[in-house]
Amino acid sequence: MKRRETRPPTSQGSTDDAPPAPDIPVLSRHEERGVSFERIVFFSDAVFAIAITLLIIAVRPPRLATEAIDEELIHHLLGLGHELLGYVIGFSIIGTYWVAHHSLFDYIQDYDRTLIWLNMLFLLFIAFSPLPTAIVAEYEFSRLAQLFFALSVVATGVIKVLLWLYASHHHRLIPATMTDQEIRRVTWRAALTPLVFVLSIPLIFVLPTFSIIIWAAIPLLHVLIGRRI
Repeated sequence: MKRRETRPPTSQGSTDDAPPAPDIPVLSRHEERGVSFERIVFFSDAVFAIAITLLIIAVRPPRLATEAIDEELIHHLLGLGHELLGYVIGFSIIGTYWVAHHSLFDYIQDYDRTLIWLNMLFLLFIAFSPLPTAIVAEYEFSRLAQLFFALSVVATGVIKVLLWLYASHHHRLIPATMTDQEIRRVTWRAALTPLVFVLSIPLIFVLPTFSIIIWAAIPLLHVLIGRRI
């Protein structure tokens, strides 16, 4: 005996009257990687923004008495000079690294796990940078404070260079159309900031004030030297 087919009960009314299901865009594998790649860049930008914000948070406004507030305010504002100098230097360094990071990821078109972790390591040092900046701002003429700050900037730059060398090795994550000359030029630009800081370390023990001036001029050095590289 044949088994009769049973159909599930239908609700009252025809199903043809139901509204059509909305079209859900289906991303290709390439498009999915593109979205994930943008997340890496957006996350990096967020870390840079937070690090720069922490620099100005470290500059605390003075608490003054209600009497003779103008005289005290002028005195305390003049006393903020070293903290504001630290803010300018820290902003210059983090800003320079953000521009360099942005430039590198203009060339990098793909990613893998190693690149992600190298980028995370680079961001670790970026997020750490407000601490040595605050220390060198508080003790600007301390050789140990300046050395700590310089070494942290060098370490950040070294990770950035390693990130680029990994991505550009045998055109692993960059366009195959990039020439070796272009790759070398980008490498030298990426190495400029840590190289300047390495060269400035001996000045810390001889002319500590001059080393601070060089650090504050890092963006200008990138503009002048970067055009010739």
